[in-house]
Amino acid sequence: MGRAWWRWSATPRRSSQDLRAIRDAILEARGGWKTLAVLSSISAGAGALAAKIATVLGMLPK
Repeated sequence: MGRAWWRWSATPRRSSQDLRAIRDAILEARGGWKTLAVLSSISAGAGALAAKIATVLGMLPK
């Protein structure tokens, strides 16, 4: 799974659909609104988004 995430983070363009899909997947995995709040608070560039996703994925149970 980690490899797929890094492949995604290396993609130059992301659509809002991609972001929604990731948000929904994380919400399903965590079942929590806290993660949604973290993702919703991101308004910076793709680099910050990729770093935040990596951080969030690090918190997910394996």
